[in-house]
Amino acid sequence: EIVAKRVAEICEKLYAEMTVKYDWKPWGRTEIVITDTTDISNAHAITLPYNYIVLFISPPLGDSTLNNFEDWLTDLLRHEYTHILHIDKYGGIAKPFRWVFGKIISPNGLTPGWVREGLAVLEESENGRGRNHGSFSDMMLRTDILNNQFLHLDEMAGVGIDWPAANAAYIYGGAFWQYLKDTYGPEKVQEFIRRYGDSIWLFSLNNKARKVYGNKNFFKLHREWKQSLEQKYAKQKADIEAKGLTALQDFQHVDGNLLAATLSPDGSFILYCKNDLKGKPEIRKINTDGSGDEVVHKGKSTTQFSFYPDGSKVVFSFVVPNKDRQVFSDLYELDLKTKKVKGITSRLRANHPAVSPDGKSIVYVNNKNASTQLYRWDIEAKKSTQLTHAPLFSQLSNPRFSHDGKSIAVSMESKGKRDIYLFSVDGTHAQPVTNDPAIDNHPYFSADGQYIYFTSDRSGVDNIYRYKIKGKIAEQITNVLTGVFEPVPTSKGLIVKHYYGRGYDLKKIAIVDSPSKSGNDKADRGPLLTMAESQPGESYSLEDLKSDLHDGVTVKKYTPFTKLFVPRYVLPGIAFFDSTLLASATIGSNDPLLWHNWSLGVNYRTDANHVGFNAFYSYARFDPIFYLGYQDYAVSYGDLYGIGSEFFETRRRGYAGFTYPMINQSISGYYFFEDRSSSSTIPSNAILFPSLGKFSGFGINYILNKTVGYAKKISPEWGPRVKLNFEVTDSIFGSSQGNEQIIVSGDAREYIPMPYNKDHYLALRLAGGYAWGDRLLQGTFRLGSALGESPITGTYSRLFQLRGLPEVTFSGERALLLSGEYRIPLVDPQRGLGTGPIHLNQGHLALFADWGSVWNSNFSFNNFLLGVGLELRGDFVLGYGLPITGRLGYGIIVDGREFIGRFTDPLTGANIKNGALILELGTSF
Repeated sequence: EIVAKRVAEICEKLYAEMTVKYDWKPWGRTEIVITDTTDISNAHAITLPYNYIVLFISPPLGDSTLNNFEDWLTDLLRHEYTHILHIDKYGGIAKPFRWVFGKIISPNGLTPGWVREGLAVLEESENGRGRNHGSFSDMMLRTDILNNQFLHLDEMAGVGIDWPAANAAYIYGGAFWQYLKDTYGPEKVQEFIRRYGDSIWLFSLNNKARKVYGNKNFFKLHREWKQSLEQKYAKQKADIEAKGLTALQDFQHVDGNLLAATLSPDGSFILYCKNDLKGKPEIRKINTDGSGDEVVHKGKSTTQFSFYPDGSKVVFSFVVPNKDRQVFSDLYELDLKTKKVKGITSRLRANHPAVSPDGKSIVYVNNKNASTQLYRWDIEAKKSTQLTHAPLFSQLSNPRFSHDGKSIAVSMESKGKRDIYLFSVDGTHAQPVTNDPAIDNHPYFSADGQYIYFTSDRSGVDNIYRYKIKGKIAEQITNVLTGVFEPVPTSKGLIVKHYYGRGYDLKKIAIVDSPSKSGNDKADRGPLLTMAESQPGESYSLEDLKSDLHDGVTVKKYTPFTKLFVPRYVLPGIAFFDSTLLASATIGSNDPLLWHNWSLGVNYRTDANHVGFNAFYSYARFDPIFYLGYQDYAVSYGDLYGIGSEFFETRRRGYAGFTYPMINQSISGYYFFEDRSSSSTIPSNAILFPSLGKFSGFGINYILNKTVGYAKKISPEWGPRVKLNFEVTDSIFGSSQGNEQIIVSGDAREYIPMPYNKDHYLALRLAGGYAWGDRLLQGTFRLGSALGESPITGTYSRLFQLRGLPEVTFSGERALLLSGEYRIPLVDPQRGLGTGPIHLNQGHLALFADWGSVWNSNFSFNNFLLGVGLELRGDFVLGYGLPITGRLGYGIIVDGREFIGRFTDPLTGANIKNGALILELGTSF
């Protein structure tokens, strides 16, 4: 509640300020939901069905890209409310379309990430802090300029895979808009927002830029910005080099992120984490002489290790979802001999562990209510107690015990400053080690206990410093061009985490005893290097701050119905079924906590010339989630009578059910009542007639999904992924006589990386179904089509896709399908078409074989068909944010060709004995 009151106070101030700046007041209130169900710092803002912000209030860790803030909640809200004002703003020719279609017409929402997120970062940096003024952003841009790998406009969208991936939209986008603001004035930024929001000429960024910036498009502005950075960083490089660069010796290189390098108690090896985009995170071990690098454990990562005194085991923290779908950090223990991991705590929100020198307790950082504190875990008693009482909204990170166990060094942010503190071992008192505007992180005691090493950006570049405890004096140890972090003192110097431009590696540094020899003496440090020195015997207590928030906020019980019943948009939709198009329009809404969700829609299927309707409601306050709905739609059974045209069935279905979600799995049950009627002409000479009338009963679905996916991989990995369905229709539930069945169906998938090349995959799928009871002329299951699975493509749960066949070709009461694919990566462009809305990340190839059949009573392998072929695939991002796979391929039936003579390819019109063209959106399976 105290966080909510603080947020309310901030919001009203930001509303008064920002609506004037953006010259826009959104209609109605912006709903804000505050949640503390994750230890990951994040938030999101949407404008559908109304303006809505969700704040995950965990403060960022000390080494986060978000760590340069004065007040975390204010900066977070300023960033998210910028999204609301920016995307919601419209005018000009967009007005009549907004009046008709509602909030779905938001032109500013259709912009690349460097626009949407860049503008929000610009606003969060308004007070001189934020990412635009942080050393991390500066390091990233500086290194890319010096390495001649500066990102192009299309790469700044944040939809690429390689480093800096999504961060590009924030770091590059924010800095680009900062340049435009500083160079051309803040009024030009607002003019661009207004002009784009007034237009329905989608994706016309350069057209608007030329009108705003003196006939300069964004490509020219980007070149100007790059040239200004080249001048800036050339001068900074010269200044740094003039002081003498620190010699960095290669130690360990990784592609991607490297974390938590920690020295073993005997000084013989370093433990560290490797995170990339190609597989599971790894805990690795490397000897201090650079030999023997090996994987100790796969599947977990951390930001801090701490060894037990004997060095046989190590404690670390790891963020993992629990059964309530909360994402909390807890402590784990890794046995370095057995390489097995076991949990120590559960739901304690424990992060950054530090084992005491006697091995009896673990100090850790606890996160709650936008604040963190130090706690101690008693290993024997298995009990936790609070140590510190830092001010509300403070953030502590990376505690480390002194070797004598009498004090704890920790990085603490409070009231806009992040410094190193020495806490007493009981947490009651603390003395400042640093007291300056810089961001000071990762304290680490030297082996002899005389120094505390730490990272600081006080020179504008992240470097390593050390603080002499007795003399209370600090000195700069490194002087680098990019940035070094997380010092690990060894007997022969330091091992540091070094930024090289596309990730981090480990470097060795030989420490020079006299700082003056390396150009880092006291005279060169400047006034910001003066450390706070306590008077003899002086210390102070960190106590809870009493809230000084005003009492004008009224607390009321949550009412979900205020915004529930008024639809605020008309959402058009489109789905593709081979050569068929399903168009739809939907209205709906939900309450801010998503307890109640409803929608109403109309749809039109082109091949059936059918207009249908649908309605849906769900209640999701508790588990399980309950739902009910109604559908009116058409279903194709292909050329059922062999007359050269498809047979369509109209279905009107009412249903109600529940879904119980769990980690990696879910189970659901439902009751349905369905009326089926023919919407096609039945031939006059027909002997058999389709099974129509009432179908009513209940069903149960079970889904298990243990596959994992990685951004740099062209396929999910491992599994299994299983879907099972059981359904009963019977007259006692409302079915017509002759429509009584028991139906079982399933789909199992496995994705296996090849041992000789982990980027190649064998994908396997086994699917089938069996229906007992009354036989349906049109069949329960259908075979055919190459339909894909994606957000904008439609599939049928009882349609088994056998490539080489057109659409729905055969039907029956039993079905079996086995599919196999060999997937090969081809290209990895990760580029877009300038400022256009199409971005291609990866291209790959799949060689496939589909073997299957549907039948009624007499099973025979002679009735099975085998389709083979290949598909070229691309992983695209459409409209600056929608990831989707496109497939272009060819499939041909090579076994069972005697069954397909009368069918034609719907795309080419040719007989499918010559093969069928595959042009689909979505993955195959």
